[in-house]
Amino acid sequence: MQVNQFNDFSKGFVAPSGRLNSTSKRGSKVAPYPAGRKTLAPQFDRQEIKNPKRQRVVKALKPSLKVDPTSGTTKLHTALKEGDRAGALKEIKRWGLLNAREPATLWTPLHCLSCCAWADEEFFELMELLIKGGCSPNARCNRGNTFLDHLGGSWNLDVNNFKELFKLLSNKGFTFYNPHHELANFLLEHAETPGIPAPDRAEIIADYFSYIPKEHRQKAAEELFIKLLKSLEFAEGDAAEMLENLLERLGEDFNPSLACDKDGNNLIYFALLNWSNSPTEMVKIFTIFAKWGIDTENCGHNHSLFENLITCQYSFEKKKEILRKMMDAGITCSLTAQGDEESAMPTPIRLIETLLHYNLKCEEVSEIVKIMLHEDWFREYLLLKLIANCFSTDADYSNEEGKAPLSGCITSMTDFYRWLETESSEFYERIAHSPSQAKVLCHASAEKLSSQTVQLMEAIAEETWAKIFKITGEALGSAFTHRKLRKFKPIKNLVDANGFFAFVPSMSTGEAESRHSIGLIFKPPVVLFCNKGYDLAERSGISRHVLSNKKTKIALKKALQGDDLHRFTREFFHTRIERGKASPFIATQKNQQADNCPVASFGSMELGILITALEEELSGLDKDVAIEIARAIKRAHRQSRRRQLLEEYEAFHQNLDCGIPSYLPSIEILKTKCPEHFSKNTHASVPKKNKQNTKKRKSPE
Repeated sequence: MQVNQFNDFSKGFVAPSGRLNSTSKRGSKVAPYPAGRKTLAPQFDRQEIKNPKRQRVVKALKPSLKVDPTSGTTKLHTALKEGDRAGALKEIKRWGLLNAREPATLWTPLHCLSCCAWADEEFFELMELLIKGGCSPNARCNRGNTFLDHLGGSWNLDVNNFKELFKLLSNKGFTFYNPHHELANFLLEHAETPGIPAPDRAEIIADYFSYIPKEHRQKAAEELFIKLLKSLEFAEGDAAEMLENLLERLGEDFNPSLACDKDGNNLIYFALLNWSNSPTEMVKIFTIFAKWGIDTENCGHNHSLFENLITCQYSFEKKKEILRKMMDAGITCSLTAQGDEESAMPTPIRLIETLLHYNLKCEEVSEIVKIMLHEDWFREYLLLKLIANCFSTDADYSNEEGKAPLSGCITSMTDFYRWLETESSEFYERIAHSPSQAKVLCHASAEKLSSQTVQLMEAIAEETWAKIFKITGEALGSAFTHRKLRKFKPIKNLVDANGFFAFVPSMSTGEAESRHSIGLIFKPPVVLFCNKGYDLAERSGISRHVLSNKKTKIALKKALQGDDLHRFTREFFHTRIERGKASPFIATQKNQQADNCPVASFGSMELGILITALEEELSGLDKDVAIEIARAIKRAHRQSRRRQLLEEYEAFHQNLDCGIPSYLPSIEILKTKCPEHFSKNTHASVPKKNKQNTKKRKSPE
């Protein structure tokens, strides 16, 4: 039988322009049917009406759903948003194509279905009708979400409902994963829903993954875990449980040890950076990930978990709490080897210098070292480093792991400089306020002074001595902290108002990443350059230079900024290094014998301050006599400083029950050279029990 033909359905029904002949079963001719829907129906018998092709033709005759320009939506959108099933069904029957989008949101009616908690039967009924009506499950709103994305975390479907939903969507051509698009928001929203138990959420997500092509599951899971760890907030105790269940459900489809971003940062790194998790929850996640083979040794920026923890932006108290829980959980706290020399260092030294390198404060370094090694290794290291520098001895801190030099000091070890400042300030303040102490100081120096110089010292008035010692103590008491002066005072005011101050800047040298300390005393228009180090060995000593006020300010500014030492010296103090020039020295000194430039330059500057103060307070004093007296006072101070250091070191070991062993091999030599500084009870050598403890002591892994 011939049937009537129609033009394109999308353009509506168009009646044929000519007559079409049709032959019935009996062979009779049928007149052409009239162009009208009502008159069309009787021309078909019952079998033809039930034909699916005929039904689609009839359906196409219904007008398409259109948005009301006044309201910006449709009655179908509104009914679905309000949970009006009857109203929604009425609108669905009324219209043909239902894929109309709201201009403001780009929502289709299928998006609106996710707004209400329908009964199961109602939801699936409406969803199938909407998809059959032309609503694509892949359609995205203005925020890039499909209707399934809107269901994540916002509806009360159970595990079986979701499994049925995924199955239906798969049959309707839904795209579960596109490697060139963003990960489905459904997974992220659903993962953090607190109303659904973590095992159920993990099972739903795993079922979703079963519809992703196998070759894309690893990448999709990597995206999911990284986004979960970076952006989502879980209820307390929920994150670790959710992640563990998800790892178990995904099984062989996902290898978490391979998951990382383009910079090589793995899942442990992102777990550390999630501020919303408590320290307890963080460590649970670290433990789970470590169990699944995720690397704690190199988890982000080519650093270990421990190093990333130390450098992250948490408060120090939170870092300590996380570290303690990591140690209790047995999580590896390691340091990344930077080179053969560093990796050969003893563990306590390497740990301390690494923490200082990361700009932690000294008190923070001390606390972390105690947490990790259970003993105050930082105090031990500080005292040994001070002893090596103040005694000018090339000593090593060594054990079976390796060794590290004790002479010299890195700039970030502020407790080292603070000890020198504090001890000097207290020493000069003590003798400034005690005439008897000043006399004792004179007599102590008498052996190496001429009789005339001793008589002159005894003849100086007590108030004059007090002033000299006060000036010296105040200048030395802030000698190292002056490198931060630019934060407190403008340089112009510093030069104009203070009139006299001294500081020890640290400057770069020709060696790669090397710095060297020098002493500078500013009393415009005179600037004293005080140094006895190897970098300026040709002109070691204290020299006086007259600079204009403008040049003095420039020199101070560059010194505070840590300019290149040789360029700085050539520009402002060229007579120190250029051959054939007259030397402006006021005192010469032996070159330093050990790499202890902070202490050597500090002592050289102390001598310069004393000479300047003596010449100012005692007019007409011969320069050589001023130098002799200043050297005697400096020598007495050096003896006092060494004695105090050893007393502190002795007291430290006596008060420590665990008995940290000392690694200063040259301490016995010091006892021979300076027996007056050692008491009979000084713990200079390592007791046998401490050596045993050293062998049993565990290093951080």
